Amino acid sequence: MKKLLSVVLALILLVAIPCEAFAENDFSALSDEELAALITDARMELAKRSLKADADTVLFEKEGITVYTTGNNTFEDYGDSKYLEVEVVIINDSDKKIAIVDDGASVNGWEVQYYGIGDISAGKKKRGNIEFVVSDADVSAMEEIDDIEVIFQIYDEDSYEIICTLDPITFFVNE
Repeated sequence: MKKLLSVVLALILLVAIPCEAFAENDFSALSDEELAALITDARMELAKRSLKADADTVLFEKEGITVYTTGNNTFEDYGDSKYLEVEVVIINDSDKKIAIVDDGASVNGWEVQYYGIGDISAGKKKRGNIEFVVSDADVSAMEEIDDIEVIFQIYDEDSYEIICTLDPITFFVNE
């Protein structure tokens, strides 16, 4: 009798658990606003997963903001001035329009100028470039670049409040 009762109880649980899981996905119970928010969140998550799978290096994930390199790097030689452009993808899952600016950069241990990523609206994603003036590091070809270190500062574009200053991030373009 106990064995029969155990089997019946197990069958009930096997049927009840999947039904409960499907009941949580009853979208008809959601308001239009809730459903739209859910769809937007799902799209952002899918984009983030897709971009992350294609990216070479995650530079940072902080405060709902993610920045990845794409591996599309360009070396520009203008005689005395040489630049490295590193393509990045920025995903802003926060509820604020933000700006990402530089707070210092170096190439091969040499302090260099660089031009940051810029601003991005809340809930959006964009591609951009970080441009490093590598001639400041006595670099004349991309193959001479060993490492890049950069410090990002993120601030609220509306209030100009600094959200955070990140620790130095080191990444490599010749691996």
